[in-house]
Amino acid sequence: PKRRGKLGLLPVAQDDGPRTANIIQKPNHVIWDMKSGDEVMNWLEENFPHVPIRDIVSKEEAVAFASERGGQFPDPQFTKRIQASIGANPQSGTTCVLVGDSMHAFPPDLGQGVNAALDDVCDLEAALDKEAKTKANDPSILKAAAERYEKVRVPESEGLIRVMQVGFPYQYGQSPYAEKLWMINFVLRSFVLSKILPRLFHPAAVIMLQDASIRYSEVWRRAQQTTRRLFAFLGTGAALVVLRQIMPIVAG
Repeated sequence: PKRRGKLGLLPVAQDDGPRTANIIQKPNHVIWDMKSGDEVMNWLEENFPHVPIRDIVSKEEAVAFASERGGQFPDPQFTKRIQASIGANPQSGTTCVLVGDSMHAFPPDLGQGVNAALDDVCDLEAALDKEAKTKANDPSILKAAAERYEKVRVPESEGLIRVMQVGFPYQYGQSPYAEKLWMINFVLRSFVLSKILPRLFHPAAVIMLQDASIRYSEVWRRAQQTTRRLFAFLGTGAALVVLRQIMPIVAG
C-alpha cells in the first residue's frame, strides 16, 4: 500500500547514542507528496503507533523533512569497459581505469560498497605487480596491467550486481506475498537444504557474502546453481505426484 511504511535502523556501538532511521519508499509513495510537518507527523504516528513520535521528532525536523525530496539509490549497474588508453600510442600513452562506484553502482542493501572498492584496488595492485615482474622497464606495463585488471574485475562486478538484484530486495516495499516468498526461499536455502545436502545446495547469497574467501562471481554461480537444482527438485516432485495420480487410471 502507498501509505504503508517501514523504518530501517542501522546498528550503533553506543546504546544511548542517536540512531539514524531511514524511510525507504518508491517514488509514488504518499510520503514524498507531503507539504507540511503535520502531515509527516500524522503519517509517522499512523504507521508507528508504538513509537512516541512527537517526543523523538521535533516540529522543525518534520517541516524540514516535508520540504525535502529525499535521496535516491541507483539501480544496480556495472560497466564491462573499465580501462582505456589515451594518446597517439596506446601502449605508452596515459592509461585510465575505473574503480569503486564508477565501475559498479548499487544501493547499500548488503553493505558491499567499501568491500567491492577494496577488491578493485587489490586486483589492480596484483595486476600491476604481475606485469612489473614480467615487463620491467617496458612502457606498455600500464596498458597490459589495465587489460589484466579488466579481465579479472568485470566478471566480479557482474556477479556482485546480479547478487544485489536478488540478495536482499524486500526492504523496498514489495507486496507482503513477495516478502514472504523471499523469506521462505532464504530459510529453505540457508537453514534447510544447505544443512541437509551441503554438496548439492548452497545458502542464500546474502549468507555467502559473509565469507570473505568467496568471490562475487563464485557467490553468483553458486546461487544460480542452487536455483537450478531447486527447480529440478520441485519439477521432479511435481512429476512424481502427477504419475501417482495417473498410474491408478492406467492400471484400471
